[in-house]
Amino acid sequence: MFEKQKTIKALDPICGMRIAPANAAATREHDGTNFYFCAEGCAKTFDRDPHRYGHLAAPHPH
Repeated sequence: MFEKQKTIKALDPICGMRIAPANAAATREHDGTNFYFCAEGCAKTFDRDPHRYGHLAAPHPH
């Protein structure tokens, strides 16, 4: 039998959506942390003020 593997999901700090890093529409690195976004619009919002959202990153493996 095949075992179902868990997909580690990251939290889009703008909209709160959980997404698999491999499927992210955009990524950003800020203060040594990778952030993953469901859409380019969320990434652009993050770009305007990354310090506002930086604490919202969910832990995920690199």
